[in-house]
Amino acid sequence: MIGAVIVHLYKQKESKYWWVKFYDPDGKPVYKSTRTTLKKEARRKAEDIAAGMRREAAKEVGLGVAFQDVVRRAADYAAEGSLSLSKAEDLIRRLHRIANPDYCRVTLQEHVDAFLAAKIPQLPTESSRNSYRTGCQKMLEALGKKTAQGPVDGLTGALVVAAAGKMRKGMKGATANLYVKMFRYAMEQAVDEGLIPTNPAGEKVIKPFQENDSEQVAAFTQEEFNLLLEAAAKKHKSDEWAGLILIAGHTGQRLGDCLELGTASIRNDSFVFVQGKKKAAKKTVRVPITSRVLEWIDERQGKFFPTLKKQATSSTSSQFASIMKEAGVPKYVETPEGGQAKRTFHSLRHSFTSWLADAAVAPDIRKKLTGHSKDGIHARYTHHDQSLNEAVQKLPQ
Repeated sequence: MIGAVIVHLYKQKESKYWWVKFYDPDGKPVYKSTRTTLKKEARRKAEDIAAGMRREAAKEVGLGVAFQDVVRRAADYAAEGSLSLSKAEDLIRRLHRIANPDYCRVTLQEHVDAFLAAKIPQLPTESSRNSYRTGCQKMLEALGKKTAQGPVDGLTGALVVAAAGKMRKGMKGATANLYVKMFRYAMEQAVDEGLIPTNPAGEKVIKPFQENDSEQVAAFTQEEFNLLLEAAAKKHKSDEWAGLILIAGHTGQRLGDCLELGTASIRNDSFVFVQGKKKAAKKTVRVPITSRVLEWIDERQGKFFPTLKKQATSSTSSQFASIMKEAGVPKYVETPEGGQAKRTFHSLRHSFTSWLADAAVAPDIRKKLTGHSKDGIHARYTHHDQSLNEAVQKLPQ
């Protein structure tokens, strides 16, 4: 049986620190300075010394005494009324380390980082890889630094629900549901690894957001359009961004269609866009090239936007938002009805149709230029050629 290590705290006249006197298991007195002037802290250090002595004496006995030391420490904290949650968690970590020297309590951030590092290389497309990265990042940001840097087993369903609701603001329900799903997969991995007993982001914990929440998109004014072009030229060394904004504003085409443009897309001073992914649903839209766009094209050959084309769509969207900020163009504007509308890259498409309408261009011509018409597109191309040319010349130059 191992005897107790008797500890006594005292002050020496020639020292400002508390000293500790104790007798080792062999009965020999030992004196040590705690190197602290605080009695409470000195008592802690004295207990550490005593615990060390007991562990040395208990090497032949096993884990029992080591566990007793932790329990005794908890009892001391409780007796003096200082057993806080953080101290209790620290004591639990000590118990884990005693039972398993390789134990390491993983933080939520560490787990998510490790999950992404293993998952990303397995995904087939950049789009899916970006969804995982962004989803997990957005959820961690919404949870806050304290929770992210805290232990993974400290995450609760209530925290996840609150974070998802916070993240949901400013994005579509479908996007929020996707991000929650990515984070759910990360936490499911934590369950599989034995880090947590249940998934705090499970389907039974957090209900999906409604996905029929279409957000109104507003157009840019002609002045804002020019500010965007100036900001793009100022913010990016390459002129790809300025060209992309200019062409989108002067053709009314979607981001993906504009990024595909190159010299091969030009037919008789017009851009030819092929819209639609499925063969049966594909349609061709011809938009005459304005003089301002022709000036930008100049002597270019091949694809116009090789750099922007190869990056993730989310990166392109973020860069456009940054250009808007640089230009001083607000992301949200008030609608005539008193509501709120958002401006994104897609607003350039709305701007195109709005500018044509302001210039009194007929609705059927506007539909023809944007590809919105559901009638037989090819049947009336010849009839509208002159009208299309006249229409685009009315755009702000």
